[in-house]
Amino acid sequence: MNSYLLHFVGKLISLLVVSITSVFGAYQINNIETVNTNDNVNKSLNIVHTVIEYDTLIKRTSRLPLNTKKIIVQGVDGLVYEDKENKTVDVIKEVVHEVVELGTGPSGKHHGRLTAYGADCNGCSGTTACRLPTKKYHNLYKDGIVYNDTDYGEIRILAASHKVFPCGTIIKVTRESDEPFIGIVMDTGIAMRNAWDNEERIIVDLAFLEEADPQVRKTTSNNVKYNVLRWGW
Repeated sequence: MNSYLLHFVGKLISLLVVSITSVFGAYQINNIETVNTNDNVNKSLNIVHTVIEYDTLIKRTSRLPLNTKKIIVQGVDGLVYEDKENKTVDVIKEVVHEVVELGTGPSGKHHGRLTAYGADCNGCSGTTACRLPTKKYHNLYKDGIVYNDTDYGEIRILAASHKVFPCGTIIKVTRESDEPFIGIVMDTGIAMRNAWDNEERIIVDLAFLEEADPQVRKTTSNNVKYNVLRWGW
């Protein structure tokens, strides 16, 4: 095969390759799927996402110790579409304003003695002295030695002087010999009342079902810290 013929065949092959590439390339281009990354395809380019920051609303309450805070409603930022004039076009997520309670009550920090009693103690009826928010009374035999509080869940029942700790008061009890626990004042006793009236001394009693429970004796502790988390119901 002479050089002229080789040159001609080479040209023909090159032209064929270009033609095939053009045909398949055009096919691929025409079949590329267009993916729109805009979440809101109906929105104009002049509309933008805008974050609406939540506000914090402060409610002062004497039910909480002085300067303590409790979040009642957790704040959540909102998200809206706004146009170029900063007018809301659509709300994507509603803003939720945070609500915080700020305590204005007494500080509620005390030291004292922790003791225990059984529902069958001398002079005890098993029914606690405090009336519940439902206007009923709690019976230790029937209802148990814990109370299911709307704010703190299941917590132990305490007896204390109501001049210091009104009914429904939530107390964090911390002693050296054991882990801290949370209790609610729902009962009282003459020893607690006399200690405060005569000496301004704090005694708190932890409720058990029976005086014979070995934990009744083991509960007795001195130098106990009482930190009020909520005053009354």
